[in-house]
Amino acid sequence: MRIQFYIFFCLLLLNFSCSKQEPDIGLLGLLDHIPFDHYYPTDDLSEEADIRGIWRVESSSGGETGAGYGKDFDHLLVKSNGIFGLEKANELLASGKIQRITRTDGIIAVLFKADFNPNPFSYQLIIDNEKYIEFRSDSLDLISPCCDRFNTHLVKQN
Repeated sequence: MRIQFYIFFCLLLLNFSCSKQEPDIGLLGLLDHIPFDHYYPTDDLSEEADIRGIWRVESSSGGETGAGYGKDFDHLLVKSNGIFGLEKANELLASGKIQRITRTDGIIAVLFKADFNPNPFSYQLIIDNEKYIEFRSDSLDLISPCCDRFNTHLVKQN
């Protein structure tokens, strides 16, 4: 009986000591320096595609080989009124606005336009910034409109 209690206690201790990969809800605070109406007076995308929140990068696909690209940021941060940021290790890598592209075929298309980007050729989402938005449950797919370009697949964190 004593051995069983010891094993149970060790397993319980091990469970609580393992770090969980929960996102820091304060990550959106990395964008607090941008006034809410800096780009747009209202939230143009929220009616059709509410992409506000924290999105964790799951994978990428596409490109010449179809294998995608190496993960160059951890989270896509999206606030109201088209404000976005790219985060890695609690550091804001780039930020800017999400610009909606008007289409008549029902596809939601956007451009990720960075105005803070210290490494202009470092982040695939900004280099190839035109994307179609597709939702699947709690997932967001940012799909490139053509050919040998990259897609980014994300999961909602809040």
